Amino acid sequence: APTGVNRPTYHCGRRLFQVRRIQAARWKPGSGSRDGELFITAKEETGSFEGWRGLMQDQIRTAMPNGDYLIHLRPTPLPDQEEKWRNAAPADGHVLTLPIAVTGQQIGFICILTDMDRSLSRDQALALNSALHFLALTLNNAHNFQDVKQQADFDSLTGLYSRRHFEMRMAEEVERSNRMRYPLSIIFCDIDHFKQINDNLGHQAGDDVLRGVAGTIRDIIREQDYAARYGGEEFVILLPRTTPG
Repeated sequence: APTGVNRPTYHCGRRLFQVRRIQAARWKPGSGSRDGELFITAKEETGSFEGWRGLMQDQIRTAMPNGDYLIHLRPTPLPDQEEKWRNAAPADGHVLTLPIAVTGQQIGFICILTDMDRSLSRDQALALNSALHFLALTLNNAHNFQDVKQQADFDSLTGLYSRRHFEMRMAEEVERSNRMRYPLSIIFCDIDHFKQINDNLGHQAGDDVLRGVAGTIRDIIREQDYAARYGGEEFVILLPRTTPG
């Protein structure tokens, strides 16, 4: 569905009652990460967008008061949606805010706009709850997959890409430079006398130096460049469309 809500949940909702608009929020609970995302289907700089953003910001601040979040625009109408509902605001109908939880922990919510003028029946509520449970498991699995992928792609100490990711990226950049016939340069560098830092000041100081060097590399490379920690105190930088001179 347009908001990132999966299609089984959306179609279940359509069978239960007339869904006019649907928005979604998700986040990863726990102290390790408090980043959230809002998915809003209204067009930016419209009254509808402002209405949904305000409503959802209040909800997500209650759920994660110390967290941060991004807003993703998904200005795509629902399948077979009537024209008059394509940019509807919360005030244009009844809003159902439904929590999404896994093992007792809330990981998001969806906001459904409907013109239904009555409460859900018991059977409707049970069916919708089953759909939300399925959605929660799907989102949780997606979060877990992203965590594993990020651990493989990034060096945990410096935040630069890992050697594994570099080797894949290197093959792609070489193939692209050959096909597009543009130059590709590569820089290998390391930290002089790094062993002395560890021996004399301790490994914590060595880690601080590695993080500092990585930060400097990030600050000076261009947006199209690519930096990775190659191993130990070694770093590598790919510079597409760059000659050695």
